[in-house]
Amino acid sequence: DRLMDILQQKGFPATFFLLDQIATSQPRVVTRMAFDGHEIGNHGVTHSQFTRLSASQVAWELETVESHVSALTGFTTRPYFRFPYGERSSGLVSQVNGLGYFSMYWSVDPQEWRDSNTVGAVVNNVVSTSGPGAIILMHDSAKTIAALPSIIDGLVARGLKPVTLTELMFPGP
Repeated sequence: DRLMDILQQKGFPATFFLLDQIATSQPRVVTRMAFDGHEIGNHGVTHSQFTRLSASQVAWELETVESHVSALTGFTTRPYFRFPYGERSSGLVSQVNGLGYFSMYWSVDPQEWRDSNTVGAVVNNVVSTSGPGAIILMHDSAKTIAALPSIIDGLVARGLKPVTLTELMFPGP
């Protein structure tokens, strides 16, 4: 909720990649994401290394999240999927493409999940390394919540506009 509050205050939507546990344990939050104008992408059920899963397990991971998010919101997680840990292979990318997803990767990883990275370091990393078309990886954490307002302000000050993946991939007129 706090991440969405910040995004709403700043006037920017985002793309969230959901694990199934979020869809099943926090249905109100997922519904808010969808109806506040954020995009919801698929991140799987178990946060497993997909390179270690069978094709049927991969399909189950994506179909389970899709089913739960769709039942809650009426929206699909397609076309975006992000591999846990970013670990993928050409065969896996082909499989998720065949299931109706684009495999998305990031270009900026602030590593806010590292205990050694301060909020200031996270802000500096994102603002200084982002450019037009950057895809920033962030996680739902206290450090992200603390850094997000300054990240948005810093990006805007550099002339960059935070957008959803659809706005990035398919810019309008």
